[in-house]
Amino acid sequence: RPPVFRQTMMRMFLLYFGLGIVVLWWHVTLGRAFFTPDLRPNWVLLYLLPLLLHRPESWVLFYGAALGLALDGLSHLHTGVYAFSFLATLVLARTTTNWFYSGNSLFLGIATAFFSLISGLISLLLLNSLESELGWGAIFWSVTLPTSVLHGLLAPVVVWGLARLEHSLLEPAS
Repeated sequence: RPPVFRQTMMRMFLLYFGLGIVVLWWHVTLGRAFFTPDLRPNWVLLYLLPLLLHRPESWVLFYGAALGLALDGLSHLHTGVYAFSFLATLVLARTTTNWFYSGNSLFLGIATAFFSLISGLISLLLLNSLESELGWGAIFWSVTLPTSVLHGLLAPVVVWGLARLEHSLLEPAS
C-alpha cells in the first residue's frame, strides 16, 4: 500500500484513540457537571452514535464495545452492561440505518435519539435482570427518555465537530 494511505490510517487511528480517551475522561470528570443530575448525557454514547452514522464502518462497532468496557471499568455498574448495550445498539443502528440514512441533520438527530433510547432500554433491562429491585420503568421515563432527546439534539453538533476534526487532521496537506 502507498505510504500516504498508511499515514492516513495511522492519523485516523491516533485521532479516534485520542478522542476515545478524551470522551471517557470528559464523561467521568467534567461531563457530570453539565445539566441536572437527572438529565446527564452519556457522553460516550453521544459520541459513538453520531460517529457510526457519520462513518458506518465495522471498526466503529468494536471501538464502541471497547469504549463500553472502559466505561464499565470506570463506573460502579456490573461489568459488561455498557459494553453489551453499546455493541448491541451500534449493530442495530448500523444494520437499520444502511437502509434509509439520508445524511441530513434532522434524520441524524432522530436516529441518535431513537438508538440512544434503545441503548438505555437494553442497559435498564440488563440491570433489572441483575438487580430485581431496580424500578426501571420510572428510570426509563424520568431519565432515559429525556436524555435520549438531548442526545438527538446534540448529535448534529457532534458530527459537525467530527467532520471538522477529520478534515483538518486527516486530509493531506497541499
